[in-house]
Amino acid sequence: ARHTGIHAAGLIVLNEPVRDYCSVDKNGTAQIDKKDAEALNILKIDALGLRTLSVLDDAISHAGVSRDELLWLPLDDPKVFDIFNADKFAGIFQFEGYALKSLSKQLDFESFDDIVAVTTLARPGPLHSGGATEFMHRRMGRNKVTYLHELAKDVTKDTFGVIIFQEQVMSVGRAIGKLSWEDVSELRKAMSKSLGEEFFNVYWEKFKVGAAENGIEEKEADTIWKNMVTFGSWAFNKSHAVSYAMISYWCAWMKAHHPLEFAAACLRNAKDNDQTIKILRELREEGFEYVAFDKDLSELNWQVKDGKLVGGL
Repeated sequence: ARHTGIHAAGLIVLNEPVRDYCSVDKNGTAQIDKKDAEALNILKIDALGLRTLSVLDDAISHAGVSRDELLWLPLDDPKVFDIFNADKFAGIFQFEGYALKSLSKQLDFESFDDIVAVTTLARPGPLHSGGATEFMHRRMGRNKVTYLHELAKDVTKDTFGVIIFQEQVMSVGRAIGKLSWEDVSELRKAMSKSLGEEFFNVYWEKFKVGAAENGIEEKEADTIWKNMVTFGSWAFNKSHAVSYAMISYWCAWMKAHHPLEFAAACLRNAKDNDQTIKILRELREEGFEYVAFDKDLSELNWQVKDGKLVGGL
């Protein structure tokens, strides 16, 4: 080992005292490498913080919305989809970046699944491989929906025959190639680490045998496998995508139903002056009024006063 480093948000969970496995320094940092922790079967958790959750907490407290109300929102609110379709992305989690904005312009948002899909597809892999474009064409009815095989139809019907999630690769591997859970779990890990075609091909022989048992000839099995490997190399974890999409939905719901309170919370929690200026420019474009300062109305920070945003002292 050449040096030490601390994971920004890494936690490990054990059933026995941690010192039975590794030393712990005076700051409470376990002195163990990630791969060693995996080899010892120690549970690793990446507990990242998220500024957007602070924005939402701030916004609902000023709007008089309870956390439970936010958690159990119906996921079919037309006003929320109007926010996405009108490109009103100021303050919307994940949707302020260029890639998501440009991809969103190609889609008419009609369901929560659309938000999940865009969150998944607006990344370098799917954008460069053409997978994102193909999904959009099929979703909008421009291209015909086809399936890798009848056995893969159930797994991919919600994504118009395109594999966009790691869970789909795992399910196709199980259904068509009769791979074990251990095998498809290794494939999933390979996808998340982008280990590429060479690693995937180790499992090709097993997949071929399983496909033959399902009456699928080698040539067709090879086509299905290549599709899995190509799309699988950039597939996203669906549970992750849904979690992100849920936060985006909450932001859009607050913006649709409590726009000024949400805008003020975004401004109060901006990370720096540059971001404040960016938010204000976008809000102005979206038709919001604001004053940077008012000698009678201004408080310590941004507030909603008389139906407009007022800057703080």
